[in-house]
Amino acid sequence: MDARDVFREFRRRSGYSGTCPPLRVECSRIGFRLWKDRPGLGTTLLAAVTWEAVTQICFKDNGPMRSDMIYVCMSDRPGILAIPLEIPGGGVLWRQFRTRGLIPASLHEQATLATDGALYCWPPLEGAAAPRDGNPEIR
Repeated sequence: MDARDVFREFRRRSGYSGTCPPLRVECSRIGFRLWKDRPGLGTTLLAAVTWEAVTQICFKDNGPMRSDMIYVCMSDRPGILAIPLEIPGGGVLWRQFRTRGLIPASLHEQATLATDGALYCWPPLEGAAAPRDGNPEIR
């Protein structure tokens, strides 16, 4: 199962509507933490990830009317974290991936400016053909 399959399954099972859930991300020099804030019930730590554990990053452009998504694969746990870009700290996390060299600057810029609904992954998804310009954009 690759990131595309996980994305489809996530949308099907969760009924994801494109609105931001009560999540937030905090970045540090070690890694990042994903929190879920539940009014009246407190805050739950959903994941603590070190930068070294990140093995693949995918950015799904969902157009101007829905939240873009960041998908993170990790070496120290199964599954993929799905993080809406628009949650508090989401933009900082996305920039940290570029700053820390976890995604090439050219692909980061291409994904950030996209409005075409494409999935941008680094490293490229297994079996996916890269376009002639060498950027691993998946359509």
